[in-house]
Amino acid sequence: MTQLAASQDNPDIFFDPIAAIAATSQVTQTIQLGTAVTEVLRHHPVQLAQSSLTLAHLAPGRINLGIGAGEPAKLRPFGLDFESPVSRLEEGLQIIRLLWSTTEPVDFAGIHFQLSNAALGLAPPPEGPPRLWVAAHGPRMLTLAARYGDGWLPTFLSVTDYAARLLALRAALADNGRQPDAVEAGMFAGVVVGKTRSEVSRLLASPLVRAMAITLPPSFYRERGFEPPLGDMYGMMEFDPSQISTADALKVIDRVPPEIVADTLLHGTTEDVVEQILAYHRAGLRHIVLMNQTFFADASLTRSSFEQLSEVRRLVGEQLEPAA
Repeated sequence: MTQLAASQDNPDIFFDPIAAIAATSQVTQTIQLGTAVTEVLRHHPVQLAQSSLTLAHLAPGRINLGIGAGEPAKLRPFGLDFESPVSRLEEGLQIIRLLWSTTEPVDFAGIHFQLSNAALGLAPPPEGPPRLWVAAHGPRMLTLAARYGDGWLPTFLSVTDYAARLLALRAALADNGRQPDAVEAGMFAGVVVGKTRSEVSRLLASPLVRAMAITLPPSFYRERGFEPPLGDMYGMMEFDPSQISTADALKVIDRVPPEIVADTLLHGTTEDVVEQILAYHRAGLRHIVLMNQTFFADASLTRSSFEQLSEVRRLVGEQLEPAA
């Protein structure tokens, strides 16, 4: 079906992030490391508090705990409950902050989690605990980011939508007695790059790149005049691709209009992507995590696309350097 499928017959091959970050921390000195993102459904918040704090001792000042409400496709196949994910996340954030704040025993009486005379014992390093990045989009999640977060890390949004939600986040920060810049404004974005725009158009039409758009809510399609490929189902929260056949998956992908894919990620030549990122910076963005999807479409472009993204990083940095 795709070049990647020919070289890797299992799409679920992933390293455990904590172990991978621990290993990476020992062969790097300055790069920031973290999850983008995990949740408190597969991982108990006490375990996340301890493991991420351990990483903070291995790489002081460089660890980021990205956390969100989770998604059913990564939970239900393992028999894990996806009920009340937001309230579960809020309790998890409270517990993580509580355990990072003291080495003494603590109690916590929640609906989902209970602690009784529980002591983590491990104190943060002098550089402080990991930074908490909350993957938030809706009003309730934005409130959690404002209450507990050091950073805000939504998935890709249009510039206009990003600016509007950043305003909502800042309003929530004010409601919670925090400064407008207390939470760093970030974004997790897919990106497809190529040497020419015509090459990028070809890449955007590929099945794996189009498949990423299945996670979007139905409103995203209808606002643009298209019928959602999953009808009224919200792909990210309700669709589990492991439960359908390859043939049926391809039928769903075929229902994703190619015209809509360009609205779901950063794309273009090196210069195009730089300009797109700078537009988000003008809207308030201060940190971006890029997920290279170029090789989803053409595996032969793996090396060149990462080289292009290194150039994107350099050029954006030059544009945003303070004037001497």
